[in-house]
Amino acid sequence: MPTQKLEKNEFRNEDDAIAVETALELRLGKEFIAAFVCSPGFEEELALGYLLSSGILSSEEDIAGIKYANNVCTVIPREGSSIGSRVRPVHVRRVVTTECSAPEILQQLRTASGIPRLDSELSIRIGNLFNAVKLIRTSQEIRRKTGATHAALLMDMSKQKHSIVEDLGRHTAADKCIGLAVRSGFDLESSFMLTTGRLTADIVSKCAWASIPLLASAAVATDAAVKFAQRGNITLVGSLRGHGMRVYHEGSATLQI
Repeated sequence: MPTQKLEKNEFRNEDDAIAVETALELRLGKEFIAAFVCSPGFEEELALGYLLSSGILSSEEDIAGIKYANNVCTVIPREGSSIGSRVRPVHVRRVVTTECSAPEILQQLRTASGIPRLDSELSIRIGNLFNAVKLIRTSQEIRRKTGATHAALLMDMSKQKHSIVEDLGRHTAADKCIGLAVRSGFDLESSFMLTTGRLTADIVSKCAWASIPLLASAAVATDAAVKFAQRGNITLVGSLRGHGMRVYHEGSATLQI
């Protein structure tokens, strides 16, 4: 895109790569669930990941299929499925922007009530976390070109495979990554997530509902994130850079030097 760039007190014309922003509506059958402002791509994975990380879906087996057309993703429930048995869809209806959590849900997030408590036997060497940081940094093609995106990585330690997704929003990046991993046959209970964004309560909540026992980031955690990690028995690691890290809570997933 043509732009004007100021350098040395002088404007000059320069083409610049910019990130694409789009909207997506998620429906469960005929019921509206959420609207997203996000990057284009991985729309079906976003729908699947969001339903799993919100507690509406227990498993991909709960759905008969996903249809995407005209910026609307419709998830078709399987007859006799357990959809909504853990969290009713009406409780999570919202608009998901590229910004932080919606103000109306912040108080609910701070209570940390209702999220599942994980019981994992996952043991991870800290070297795997540092390797994941290098991997996510070298894989962010859109960020290198535009500087506009977050990224999320899931590493399945039992199968030694990973998925990485970039998006304008850290929440949608996480949901797309979860959806992609599930579709790729990952065992989320044997996986850890690395995100480029802050460790906030809603990201920890996503991991709890998706049964991901360890969440890490190069950024820092909030007090509500720590409270959620304690409630969900999730290992929470921040400031992951260089050869250092800060463990905010050691839950069911253990770290080995």
